[in-house]
Amino acid sequence: MDLGDKLRRLRSASNVTQLDLALRLGISQRHVSFIERDRSRPSQALLTKWLFELNAPTSVINAMLLLAGYTALHYRPQVMKSPSLKGMRGAIEAHSPMPAHIFCPEWHIMEINHGARWLCSELMPGYVSRLGDAAAHIDMIDCLTADDGMLSQMLDPVCTALAFLNQLRVEEWVTPALRPRIDLFEKSLWKRFDISTDQRPSEAVDTHLVLRFNSRFGLLSFFTIQTVPGLPQDVTTLSPRAELWFADDQKTREIVHANCPPPPANPVQAA
Repeated sequence: MDLGDKLRRLRSASNVTQLDLALRLGISQRHVSFIERDRSRPSQALLTKWLFELNAPTSVINAMLLLAGYTALHYRPQVMKSPSLKGMRGAIEAHSPMPAHIFCPEWHIMEINHGARWLCSELMPGYVSRLGDAAAHIDMIDCLTADDGMLSQMLDPVCTALAFLNQLRVEEWVTPALRPRIDLFEKSLWKRFDISTDQRPSEAVDTHLVLRFNSRFGLLSFFTIQTVPGLPQDVTTLSPRAELWFADDQKTREIVHANCPPPPANPVQAA
């Protein structure tokens, strides 16, 4: 089915006539007819307005834009109320006591589950205490940079730090506002571990990491994955992501389940 036929079917399903749509769009009925018969190609602005006038869902708008050869809509605040993100909130809550959080493109935690809050308080108590209430919305890059942050109790912190640095430098290409904080992170690595820029890995970014920590309970080992909610056409560089941590061995699983206290009534902390 071509773009024009899809637009025609969408208009018909919305009980809108060609004339009514033409008046809303400020174009002629003939122009609407030509587009629906694929005899004319709408501009991105016209196509977007057309779909908004028909109250098309964001997923449909993005699918139509991609079909026409345009880019999808960027992230908008409304996505925070979308069913997919509500599902992600439920997922990170259900994932507890294993850690999980949702973070924005600027690498600030938007929501964090009970298991992650507990683990942060165990592995970097000074950093969490210093943040106070703001610990629910950690700046993830600052957390990597701080001497008492995430890397402080990590085994082989250099390998993990370089993996994060590699990912952040790639993300900086599409989110330039990250650069000042990434620069500070990189400088902290030079200071703490004598890592030079030349030592940064050049291989493809892998968001699956194995993270191992010293703790008062013994060695804790996790593997991580990052995931994005929504349909493929809705995913952009501005989409929020979830990061889920899983126990990498039975001992870690037993330690977390035995020592993470029961969650409060509202276990997910939202922005």
